[in-house]
Amino acid sequence: MIEILDYFNNLIIIMVFSIPIYLLIRCRVLKVKSIKLEVLSFIFLIYIFSLTILAITPKFIIDSSGIHIIESGNSYFNIIPFRMLYDFYIDFFINHSNRYLLINILGNIIMFIPIGLFLPIFFNLSYKKLLLIGICYSLFIEVFQIFLPRVSDIDDIILNNIGVSIGFLFNKILKRL
Repeated sequence: MIEILDYFNNLIIIMVFSIPIYLLIRCRVLKVKSIKLEVLSFIFLIYIFSLTILAITPKFIIDSSGIHIIESGNSYFNIIPFRMLYDFYIDFFINHSNRYLLINILGNIIMFIPIGLFLPIFFNLSYKKLLLIGICYSLFIEVFQIFLPRVSDIDDIILNNIGVSIGFLFNKILKRL
């Protein structure tokens, strides 16, 4: 659970630093359309920027003494689909832990819900196009992680796009309300 809190603390710090960059671009280059759309696009861009930075950099922690890389070692690459089910089984039923479920399975799904939720608001996208965007973005992250001391996993792409699909479903529900 502490890892998740550290992750979100780092996410918030990155988001705060991205605010001036975003405002400069919006004020100098683009014209503002509506307040509601502006706020939603601002939140979404900070989310995408933060998610990308956290996903394609080595794991780190920021504290009062600076930035520290907390994970080192060799990268791991899994191309066997649904290996996550076996890993979950081992972690949950053999090791009696729910860490894998919370961090890997739910984390990968939840991280990509905003893509499915927000992109249809900004662009008129079909579900197939949205899913293709989710696959490409997730694939970009996983390919980039091959070169880092991180895990690159085909199951992450599957889980990420389950998140995109859930976000798309939320979007449809919100439009009907």
